[in-house]
Amino acid sequence: MRDEIRLEQKLVLTPQLLLNIRLLALPTLELEQVIRQELEKNPTLEILPEEEAEKEPLDEEMPEERRRGEERREDEFDLSDFIPEDSGQWGIPYEEKEEFLPSAKEEAEPMESLKRILRTRLKEEDLPYAEYILQSLDEDGLLPFPLEELSEVLGIEKERVSGIIDVLKEIEPGGIGANTRQEMFLAQLKLAGFPSTSLEFQIIERFYSAFLSLNCEKIAREMRVSISEVKRALANLKSLEPRPLRKYSDKTCDFVEPDFAVHFSGENYSIIFRDERIPHLRISPYYRNVLRNPSSYTREEVEFVREKVREAVSFIKGIEARKKLLLRVVSYIVEKEKDFLKSGGKIAPLNLIDCARELGLHPSSLSRAIMRKYLSAPSGIFHLRSFFSSGIGDKPKMSVITRVKELIENEDPNSPLSDEEIRNLLQKEGVKIARRTVAKYRLLLKIPPSHLRRKNKVMGE
Repeated sequence: MRDEIRLEQKLVLTPQLLLNIRLLALPTLELEQVIRQELEKNPTLEILPEEEAEKEPLDEEMPEERRRGEERREDEFDLSDFIPEDSGQWGIPYEEKEEFLPSAKEEAEPMESLKRILRTRLKEEDLPYAEYILQSLDEDGLLPFPLEELSEVLGIEKERVSGIIDVLKEIEPGGIGANTRQEMFLAQLKLAGFPSTSLEFQIIERFYSAFLSLNCEKIAREMRVSISEVKRALANLKSLEPRPLRKYSDKTCDFVEPDFAVHFSGENYSIIFRDERIPHLRISPYYRNVLRNPSSYTREEVEFVREKVREAVSFIKGIEARKKLLLRVVSYIVEKEKDFLKSGGKIAPLNLIDCARELGLHPSSLSRAIMRKYLSAPSGIFHLRSFFSSGIGDKPKMSVITRVKELIENEDPNSPLSDEEIRNLLQKEGVKIARRTVAKYRLLLKIPPSHLRRKNKVMGE
C-alpha cells in the first residue's frame, strides 16, 4: 500500500491515522517542537547519534532473520506482535475499528480546549469524525471543500456530517467549519443573538460585497434605511472574528521559515526539504532488549515498554510518511508553477480538488499538506495554500499576487503606485483585499514600497 491517504468507500479513523493526520498538518518548526515533546514523554524513543544516522534503517522492526528459527516462550514478544502492519502508511485500514481515546500527547495541543468542548456536545461515536474535520480546517477555521466530499470520505450520511459541523459552528466565537467567511459571519451573528431580520444579519446575508467595501450608500439605498443606521450596524459588525480558530491557538509569532526551497539550473530544478533541524529517531536499544528478554522483567514492565515502543514506532513511521507525501505535493506544485517560481512569470492557478484527484489523494489530505507551509523560490517565499483554490468558489491567492506584480511592473515609474492605490485598482477588478494584504504580497515578491521605487528610479537616472 502506498504512503498516502486515498479516497476510499469508508474511513476507519484508527489512532495511527489520526496521528498521521496531525503530523501532516504541522509545519517543520512545529514538528520539531512536537518531536521534542514526544522525546520527553516516551522513554523508548531517542535521537539517533549523528555518526549512526546514515547507517540506521528507518524501519525499527526487528529483522526477520533474528526471529527465524527461534523458539518463543509464552511471555516472549517481537515487534510484529504489537506494531500494526499499516503503522507507517497513509492508506485507510478497514479491519481495525478502535475507539477514539485522546492520548496524553493530544492534551498539549493548542486546540485541546476546543476538543474538550466537542466531547461534551457530541456522541462518543461522532468524536473521530469531529477530529478528522478539525484537522481538515484551514488556518482561519474554514472547511475548504464541500459537505459531499466529507460525507464520501467518512462514509457517513451528509446529515450526520452536517450535524457535527453545526456543533462546531456554535462554539465561541462561532462559525468554525463554515465553507465561506460569509457563512462564518452569519453563524457568529446567530450565536451572538442577532435575529435574521436584524440589519446586521441582512447586511451580511444580502449585501456582503457592499459590506466588504464599506459601501454604506448602497446598503442604505437598497434596504431603505438611513446611512446613520447602516453605520451603527457596521460598527456592531466590527466585532466579527474572521479567524475564529485564533482563540484556540497559541501561535503568536508571524515569523516564516520556509519548509522547502527550490533551486533552478537552466531547465532543471531541485527541491530541498529543509528538515535539517528534525532529528533522526530510533527505538532505544535498551528497551528493545527488554522485549527480546522479557523474562528478566516483570509483566507490568514489559507491558509498559511494549505500549511505549508501539507509540514510538508509529511516531517514527508517521514522520517518514509525512515527508514522502509532502515531497510529492511540493514536486507537483513546482512542476506546474516553475515559470512563476523561477522568474515571476505567469501563474497557473490550481484547483485543490482537481489536483488532489490527480495526485491520488483526498482533498482533505492535500489541504492538510499545504497548511501553514512555505516554499522559498527565486521569485519569493510563498504559502503553499496560496497556489490553490478550494473548488468551492474562491480565487487562488497566487492569482492576486501575480496581479499585484503586473500592476507594479506597468506603473508610471515617475509616480509609483502606493499599496492603497493598488488595493483600489484590485477592488475595481472585483478583488476584495485589504491594504495590509497588498503590502504583504508586495513583500513576498521582494518589491520595495512606492517611495523607495521612486527613489531608485531617480538614483538610476
